[in-house]
Formats: sequence, structure tokens, C-alpha cells
Amino acid sequence: MLKSKFIISVVLSAICVVQSCKKEVFDTTVPIEVDPSLNCDNVNYENSAKSIFEAKCNTCHGATNQGPGDYNEVDILKRDLAKIRGRVESGTMPPAGSPQLTEVETSAMLLWIDCGASFEGTVIDTTVTQDTTSNQLVYETDIKSIISTKCAGCHPNGGGPGDYSITSNVKEVMDNGKFEDRVLIRKNMPTGGLPQNELDKIQKWFDQGAKFQ
Repeated sequence: MLKSKFIISVVLSAICVVQSCKKEVFDTTVPIEVDPSLNCDNVNYENSAKSIFEAKCNTCHGATNQGPGDYNEVDILKRDLAKIRGRVESGTMPPAGSPQLTEVETSAMLLWIDCGASFEGTVIDTTVTQDTTSNQLVYETDIKSIISTKCAGCHPNGGGPGDYSITSNVKEVMDNGKFEDRVLIRKNMPTGGLPQNELDKIQKWFDQGAKFQ
């Protein structure tokens, strides 16, 4: 009897230790502190969004990382503001498995964007330029064929979620972050992933603003 109680005690202790370790690993990112007095009269990139981007976004959206766009560049941030807002509000970015935004961080990001996304006080590196040496990629002529051959088989009319033969449906998953998350970051869609040359092409299209026409 005593032996059984001892074994149970050891097992429960082990479970507690494992759970404690899991929580410790999960909570390694320190929440960003945001001034609660911020409003549309004084909020700007420097005092609200910059530290959040650096801690929660730029690990993927940096100069040498896997997410499309380098969010250290102000021009790219400005270009992607509507997309960023939609993904922050819906909770689809950062992707699952990455440190998530807290309620305070989410509110600060939305406040900054909704109040005009001011960059007042930000030193902008004017030497940074976008790639103008190659042609602008467009969905209809450059990307649609990849979607049609590699994605539409599981996303046809009446099949998987969304009919990818309809451009507006493709645009929806581009805007809400699901395509970027699964194809460019996790690389688990389509099953087995895309070949590198197609990933590079889609990545470049995203970096140029993901234009549909």
C-alpha cells in the first residue's frame, strides 16, 4: 500500500515538473509595456508599434527571414498596413507556434494603425530601396498557374475550403494570413510543400506587394 502511494506521488510530481517546464518555455517572451495614456493625438510608431514588431514580427519578417516583407523597412510597413491590421485583429499573425500578441499589444497595434499610423520621430533610412531591376510580378500572369496546378486540386468548387479558381477567394486567404502562414512559413501546404523555385517566386510577389492586377 505504502509502495503504491509512493509510486503515485512520484508520478504526480513528475507530471507537475513537466507541466512547469512547458509553461516556462511557452512564457519566455516578455510582454511589451505600452503607455496606457496613448491616444490618437500622441501615438506613433516609436512609442507603440516598433517594440512589438521587433519582438513578435521581425523574427519572420526580417531582411533574411522566411516571412514576406522586411518589416524593418518603413516603406514596406506602410505598404502592408491594411494586411497587417486584418491579421492582428483576426489573430492569424503571428502564426500558431510563435509568441502571440497580448491584448495590450494587439490594442496598441490597432490604435496606432487606426489613428493614421504616424511615423513621427522615426529616423528613416533613405538608402533602402526596393528591387526595381526586375519586372513586377502579377497574380494573373505569374502566380495563378502555380495556384491552379498545386492548390486548386484540394480547393475546387465543392471540394476543400474555398474555390481557388475564383481570384477573390485566393485574395481572401492572402489577406487573412493563412496562405502566407501555411505556404511560405510552415511550408506544409500543399502536402509536401512547393518546390523552391515556386516558393521564391511567390515570396518575391509578396515582397512586391502581392498585386492581383
